[in-house]
Amino acid sequence: MHHRTPIVAIAIGISVITLAACGSDRAKVNASNDGKITVSQNGKGEQATISGDGNTVTFGGTKVPAGFPTAVPQPANAKLRGVASGARGSGKYFQLDYTLSGSAAEVATAYRKQLENAGFTVTDGGGPASGAAPLLADGHGWKLVVLTIPGSPATLSLNVTNG
Repeated sequence: MHHRTPIVAIAIGISVITLAACGSDRAKVNASNDGKITVSQNGKGEQATISGDGNTVTFGGTKVPAGFPTAVPQPANAKLRGVASGARGSGKYFQLDYTLSGSAAEVATAYRKQLENAGFTVTDGGGPASGAAPLLADGHGWKLVVLTIPGSPATLSLNVTNG
């Protein structure tokens, strides 16, 4: 019995995304006994979805994905530049990556207040000496890890799970 590992499936997905960049606007589906990979362009940018064994992972796009919890606010002064999401049974995962128009420290401070105002409990997650400032938040059945990274431009990575 042949089983693809998740790493192989992800590598295939990335290859398919690259090939799709040269292709049409239609969805392309590659299926095997282990699952399927769907690559599409749908106004949200290119996306690849890998599914099988009750798991689904989607990469790509620049819009907040369907199913993203409405209780989690979007950071101010940030432009969404990349999305990944996944599901395994009732477990859900979202990673949204942003480019910031302000400094990482300013956006982290403002986003902490947004989360607290939205009913999340926020704690500092410690951090490396490089200046990255992780925040941990919990509330409304969701756990968040927020990582802001100084640079030009500064970036913010928002990871959200329900478990």
